[in-house]
Amino acid sequence: MEIEATCDFFSRKKSDFYRLCYNAFPGGAMKEPCFISDIKKNQRYSAGKLFSEVHKIIRVCRPDITPYVALFGCSDEVNAATDSVRFNIFGKYGGVFTTRTIGSQIFFHQIQVGVSRGHHSNVFEVNVHIGEMEEHGKIIVGELIGRDGVKRHCCGALAHIIEDFQNMPDEKPSISQSIDGEVYLDFLGTLKWRLKPHQQEILAAPIPILAITHKNLEVQINELIRQLHKVIAKDSTLAPMFVYGTISYNHIGRDDEESLEHLSLITGPNKDDMEYLIC
Repeated sequence: MEIEATCDFFSRKKSDFYRLCYNAFPGGAMKEPCFISDIKKNQRYSAGKLFSEVHKIIRVCRPDITPYVALFGCSDEVNAATDSVRFNIFGKYGGVFTTRTIGSQIFFHQIQVGVSRGHHSNVFEVNVHIGEMEEHGKIIVGELIGRDGVKRHCCGALAHIIEDFQNMPDEKPSISQSIDGEVYLDFLGTLKWRLKPHQQEILAAPIPILAITHKNLEVQINELIRQLHKVIAKDSTLAPMFVYGTISYNHIGRDDEESLEHLSLITGPNKDDMEYLIC
């Protein structure tokens, strides 16, 4: 059977979608078909459905591993409800290793701890979020009513960066700052520094807050994958690893919605040692 390394792994059977995944077992054993229900990129699902499908894909593609999840997400309290759903599905393997900072970011030391002995993370989620609310019969994107009853930006960190891009286009972001004689790592600065190369693209978008949300997910996933290739290069026994990226659409008064934007399987230290599992 010929296997094409493209996204077109689909065939229909009994009205369900099936996908051909690559099982990269040691020694390059033959890659058998994995039959899994379809979930599409850039479409919204309930948190329960999305995490259940991701869990199913991982378990079917690699039944030989236990999925220990590490989450990279934003520290905003509005994400708490989705956290409980995620934990109900992935937390049964001993919890979820959580690395939250404002805006959702990837940092080297968090990865090192996450993959270390006693944690052994092998499934990594990058989650970004954006608020949605209805006002005067219209859907407002990038805002919601906070827990104190005041309307605010969501994600606030990304909205702040857009304002800086607009008002200080030539600013050179710094990853640290000195306050009252003490030096601090500037989390907003690190986020801005990574997004700065995409400033014009973000500001030119019809909805900049939506554009920066997608771009931040892309940037952080690329950094995570780069770091995980380095991790596997140092210790091949840590492979395979799964990476998936999600967007949470936060609401007040109804459940959040989730979209799956990325899902890949990393099998080795090189860029080519990776298979994309959704299209």
